Amino acid sequence: MKFIKKNSIGILVCFLIALPSLILAFLLRKVMKIPKNTSTLIGVGSSI
Repeated sequence: MKFIKKNSIGILVCFLIALPSLILAFLLRKVMKIPKNTSTLIGVGSSI
Protein backbone atom coordinates (compact mmCIF):
# COMPACT_ATOMS: atom_id res chain seq x y z
CA MET A 1 0.00 0.00 0.00
CA LYS A 2 2.88 2.34 -0.72
CA PHE A 3 0.91 4.03 -3.48
CA ILE A 4 -1.88 5.20 -1.12
CA LYS A 5 -1.01 8.39 0.72
CA LYS A 6 -2.04 8.85 4.34
CA ASN A 7 -4.40 11.74 3.58
CA SER A 8 -6.35 9.69 1.02
CA ILE A 9 -7.07 6.80 3.41
CA GLY A 10 -9.79 8.83 5.16
CA ILE A 11 -11.52 9.52 1.86
CA LEU A 12 -11.31 5.85 0.93
CA VAL A 13 -12.81 4.75 4.27
CA CYS A 14 -15.68 7.26 3.96
CA PHE A 15 -16.40 6.05 0.44
CA LEU A 16 -16.49 2.42 1.52
CA ILE A 17 -18.86 3.27 4.37
CA ALA A 18 -21.19 5.29 2.11
CA LEU A 19 -21.23 2.80 -0.75
CA PRO A 20 -23.75 0.28 0.72
CA SER A 21 -26.35 2.96 1.43
CA LEU A 22 -26.01 4.37 -2.09
CA ILE A 23 -26.40 0.90 -3.59
CA LEU A 24 -29.42 0.24 -1.40
CA ALA A 25 -30.99 3.54 -2.49
CA PHE A 26 -30.45 2.56 -6.13
CA LEU A 27 -32.08 -0.83 -5.60
CA LEU A 28 -35.01 0.73 -3.77
CA ARG A 29 -35.46 3.17 -6.65
CA LYS A 30 -35.73 0.29 -9.09
CA VAL A 31 -38.04 -1.82 -6.92
CA MET A 32 -40.33 0.89 -5.54
CA LYS A 33 -40.15 3.13 -8.65
CA ILE A 34 -39.39 6.30 -6.67
CA PRO A 35 -37.98 9.35 -8.47
CA LYS A 36 -34.24 9.56 -9.10
CA ASN A 37 -33.70 12.72 -7.04
CA THR A 38 -35.57 11.27 -4.08
CA SER A 39 -33.54 8.07 -4.09
CA THR A 40 -30.31 10.06 -4.31
CA LEU A 41 -31.40 12.17 -1.37
CA ILE A 42 -32.22 9.03 0.63
CA GLY A 43 -28.87 7.43 -0.23
CA VAL A 44 -26.80 10.49 0.65
CA GLY A 45 -28.79 11.16 3.80
CA SER A 46 -28.41 7.57 4.93
CA SER A 47 -24.68 7.60 4.39
CA ILE A 48 -24.24 10.73 6.49
